[in-house]
Amino acid sequence: MDASNARDLEMEQLNKAEPELKQKVKTLKEKENTARIKAVKASEKVDVSYKTYLQNIEKTLNAAEEANKLMSQCLQAERDYDTADQRFKQLALEKMREEQMK
Repeated sequence: MDASNARDLEMEQLNKAEPELKQKVKTLKEKENTARIKAVKASEKVDVSYKTYLQNIEKTLNAAEEANKLMSQCLQAERDYDTADQRFKQLALEKMREEQMK
């Protein structure tokens, strides 16, 4: 397989992966928002009693920790998307230059 075919194949694969990466970012952002809402709701219930107070702090911390994990996953998904997008643009530019040289 020559460089042109390999590049075209890689560009096609990156193109196919783009919607999935975008959806992953969207889904993780939604999950992050849901987790943050849970964290806020849990923190609003803090003034009931000392025992409940401690339980709600734990829930708040757990929800915030989950939101942070999801944010990290979201950022990684965005980086993956950006990397794929950059690679696709690089390959497209190479292809365009190659076609101009013919």
